Amino acid sequence: MNAPLLRHWITGLALSLLLAWAAGAIFLDTVQPVIFDSAIGLYVPLPGTTSRARSESWSSSHVGEHGIRGLPGGTLPRGPKVVFWGDSFVDGTQVNDPERMAQQFSQISTQAGLHLSGVGVGHGGDTLIDALVKAPAYTQALAPVAMNVFRAEPYC
Repeated sequence: MNAPLLRHWITGLALSLLLAWAAGAIFLDTVQPVIFDSAIGLYVPLPGTTSRARSESWSSSHVGEHGIRGLPGGTLPRGPKVVFWGDSFVDGTQVNDPERMAQQFSQISTQAGLHLSGVGVGHGGDTLIDALVKAPAYTQALAPVAMNVFRAEPYC
C-alpha cells in the first residue's frame, strides 16, 4: 500500500471516530459512575451526579442519597414515606425529576394534607423479584416507611 493511500485511510478512520464520538455525546445516555453504599450493601449510582437518558424522551436525573434518583435536594425526606419499587416506570428514565412518580405522589399528598413523602427505588429492567430482594437492604436507610408499593410489569 502506498503512503498517500495509507494517509487517506488513517485520516478517514480518525474522522469517522471523531464523528462517532460527537454523535454519541449528543444521542447516547450518560455513563453513570457507581459507588458501594455500605448502609444498604449495594453498588449504587454515585450521589451528587447528574445523568441524562434518552429512552422514550430526553430526561435529566440528579442522584441523591443511596443512589436514589429524583430526590428533591438530593436527600431523603424526613418522616413517613411511601416507597415505590419497580422498573423504569418508577425510575422515571423518560421524565425529569419533578415529573417522577414519587414526586407526583409527594405533591398530591401535600395538597391533600397528608404527611407522607414518596420515594422511588426503581431501576430499568427490574422485576418484582429484584424489588423484593432489594427491599430488605433499604429498610433501615429509608425508615420510617409507611408503605411499600411494588409495581410489577407482566412479562409474557
